Amino acid sequence: MRLPWAEPHARFTALFERLAIDLLRETSVEGATRILRISWEEAWHILERAVARGLTAKENRPVTYLGVDEVAIARGHKYMTVVCDIEGGTVEHVAEDRKQESLDSYFKRLSPEQLAAIEGVAVDMWDPFARSILEHVPDAEGKIVYDRFHIMTHVGKAVDTVRKREHRVRSSLGDDTLKGSKYLWLYGAENLPEKHRARFEDLRAINRQTGRAWAVKESLRDLWSYRSWGWGLRHWKRWYFWATHSRLAPMIAAANLIKRHLMNVLTYFDHRITNATSEGINSKILTLKKAACGFRNREHFKAAIYFHCGASSFIPLPTGIPDDPFCAAETHKRSASAPARSAASCMPLLASLQCLKIFILQSTQRSVNVPCNPIKIGKQRTPVYSRCYQLASQHPTRSVRNAKPEH
Repeated sequence: MRLPWAEPHARFTALFERLAIDLLRETSVEGATRILRISWEEAWHILERAVARGLTAKENRPVTYLGVDEVAIARGHKYMTVVCDIEGGTVEHVAEDRKQESLDSYFKRLSPEQLAAIEGVAVDMWDPFARSILEHVPDAEGKIVYDRFHIMTHVGKAVDTVRKREHRVRSSLGDDTLKGSKYLWLYGAENLPEKHRARFEDLRAINRQTGRAWAVKESLRDLWSYRSWGWGLRHWKRWYFWATHSRLAPMIAAANLIKRHLMNVLTYFDHRITNATSEGINSKILTLKKAACGFRNREHFKAAIYFHCGASSFIPLPTGIPDDPFCAAETHKRSASAPARSAASCMPLLASLQCLKIFILQSTQRSVNVPCNPIKIGKQRTPVYSRCYQLASQHPTRSVRNAKPEH
């Protein structure tokens, strides 16, 4: 028998879990425990249930463009592989390490129709990822797109190697003009700060080898500005001749590295995708790790990634409250998998909703007029969150846990 106000095996009502999920997405787990007056284990239990619910309810829709990248999670070259939907900007899969098996675990759970629907995969030049894509995705030779930013990273490192070599030679002669100029050579011409422009022009004129390497790097950036495959190939040939005849060993090595992967560099003109979305998600993941001061449990880290970056529907199945537009929308969305309940069967929840409102207002010492609806809409704060923010502003040393309801 399913209760109309709670899910099976749940320790809290659906309305309370709904409020807790909104708070967990806006604050840390510890902050949510203070506001809701629950333990850390209870808050994390709500989060894990939400993630399991979201992954189960996630639509089996085909993903057209994928981004695959790794994110460092600890010292000692410890990584996680993150697969994201480039168009939706959401995390689709998280796996341990950055091996071929890490990406295989994602493709193996897709249906043949979903695999055939993949049109492009943006990835860095990491061979295990490429092998996994070639093994599972149909016609993958023309769908792998090596990310332009990773390619430019290799070329930028080659420019810095040239700078280091020239700096060592000049330092032995007592010339330290290149000292402290590392990041000037990594700027694009249009991004160079105005305050450094005069010095940079002087450095280019004096340091011939580093200046030449920088010019080669800037010329390669123009490759991705072309609109067609043919013109891009023409520019590549001219650039490759220049780089390999520059008499700069690091630039020659970078040019040969790109040549070995050239066909999947030029597939950019067919799909025009990059790993910028993946890098943005990785930045958010590192922010989560920093806010939590690290995760000792890998499964907890994965749950946090899915919760904050998965964009699934984590809200408990709607209870059918008649005056709740969110419930109506969610019920319509999930009608295929779970039929909506009648309003009559959910009338007992009206009383629960009113009790929850009273609890929120009392626990936050309501002294101003705020909306009574405890449900987060868009980017607005929930009333309990807004009121706690006001209390913190007025009483910086006062804890919400110690606040007493007004009589």
